Amino acid sequence: MNEDSGELSIYSSETSVGTVAKRVFLDENGRDWKVIHYRRRWPSANGKYSPRPRKKLESLGEKDLEAVLIRIRLYDEMGRVRRVENRSPEMVLLGTWDTLYSGDAKTSVHRTSVGIRTYEVRRIPGREVSHLYFDDSGERLVALKGLLPDDVDLADGWGEDTGGLACGIGVNRPQGTLGDISVSVTINNRTGHDADIVSCRAYHVLQVELRNAGNSIVQQDVEKLSERDAYLTRINSYAKENMQTLRPNCAATYENFELGDWYSDLPADTYYLTVKRRAAEKGFVLTSNTLKLAIQDSGAT
Repeated sequence: MNEDSGELSIYSSETSVGTVAKRVFLDENGRDWKVIHYRRRWPSANGKYSPRPRKKLESLGEKDLEAVLIRIRLYDEMGRVRRVENRSPEMVLLGTWDTLYSGDAKTSVHRTSVGIRTYEVRRIPGREVSHLYFDDSGERLVALKGLLPDDVDLADGWGEDTGGLACGIGVNRPQGTLGDISVSVTINNRTGHDADIVSCRAYHVLQVELRNAGNSIVQQDVEKLSERDAYLTRINSYAKENMQTLRPNCAATYENFELGDWYSDLPADTYYLTVKRRAAEKGFVLTSNTLKLAIQDSGAT
């Protein structure tokens, strides 16, 4: 199809990701098969940024635009979108969304440029029912939001049931350097009714316990924790505790944190991680499952 057949639209306002226009290309059935997204082309002099008054969006022309993303849509025999490819302006594949259909339900699966699954959204007509997040391998479920699926559960299970609530933790990878490992904390509501869950910064709702191979508790970097909490308070001075409703038979991941935010300079060893979390009260009443982690030296590959 001729590239000149695409229709350019300038937005009335800049989007949250900085795009200001798009060009849509239609196939012979009138479906958009390619969309090019643009941002402003910054004026420059001798290859360096040159500050000039910015034009209003409605006065932008072709020379003022710079492509930032190309989105390609592929359709199945029923005319439904089966794949969306996100590509760079040079047509380098950045990632894909594949949509699988089952009656009225559908599942959208995001994969990286090398095919690793990172995220799934499951939908029924009119709403999204489950959001599933996978580890670095793309095989293990480590976090979720919404209805608990029948066919998959947290890869490392849940902690003990406390008043109909259970806490589960997962990691992006069970082996790596301290800086490689991030932890997700999810709560599962098995009560049969709505549950109130307190939400706030991780340092106020979590107790993190790490034990080494000898079963000794590893001391946290209290100074680092304090500095991090103070920084988050400065950039969001209105952050405070609030209650969120967790529906029955649903789960929600409330925290994702870097293990290196809590600890410093862990020697290479086997460790065991457990998290305690508040529910609606002040006490840390929910105890997670325990994860086995292999921490490597930062120079290890």
